[in-house]
Amino acid sequence: MTGYVYRGTIHDVTKEARPPRPTQPGFDPSACGTYAGYRRHQAHGTTICDDCRAAMNAYSRARYQPSPRKTFKPDACGTWKGWHRHKYHDVPPCDACRVAAREYQRAYRAQRKANT
Repeated sequence: MTGYVYRGTIHDVTKEARPPRPTQPGFDPSACGTYAGYRRHQAHGTTICDDCRAAMNAYSRARYQPSPRKTFKPDACGTWKGWHRHKYHDVPPCDACRVAAREYQRAYRAQRKANT
């Protein structure tokens, strides 16, 4: 490999952490209390005010909310898929799904035994 030059970053654990960027002139606190204000504080190297910190916390909570689980639909009851839907939604399996799951497992084990 002639002419190869590594262009990535080599991390050295002995180096100290980078100092924060110096405060840039022209910091405008008009956006304080918003996510953009929080990012502006970071960019200018100023201390983050309480309003901006609260806005960042609200933004993070809203962004990382888990999506609501879908509701249980019994349209596949009496099948292996229906049995799995019961388990996924934490609903006790109905008799038809329980029978279907037993039959599926019985057939699966018989096939595995025949292949060995």
